[in-house]
Amino acid sequence: MSEVLAEIINFGFNNLCVNRIEAEVMTGNTSSAKLPGKSGFQKEGTLKEWMYWSGTHYDTQMFALLKKDYIKD
Repeated sequence: MSEVLAEIINFGFNNLCVNRIEAEVMTGNTSSAKLPGKSGFQKEGTLKEWMYWSGTHYDTQMFALLKKDYIKD
């Protein structure tokens, strides 16, 4: 999955010319929360009850990567 995310980041910054890419991870999903950090994303905080799924609201962790902080391997 890291390889796929690297390609998505590269495409976003270099082809779509976006300035910011975000990743939202449901609180408690520790496996998924590791991936953004490995790819250079910074955790910005918790969005309280941001996600609604199957009749319940869930807190979500917000991660972001700015173009100026992107370092291509």
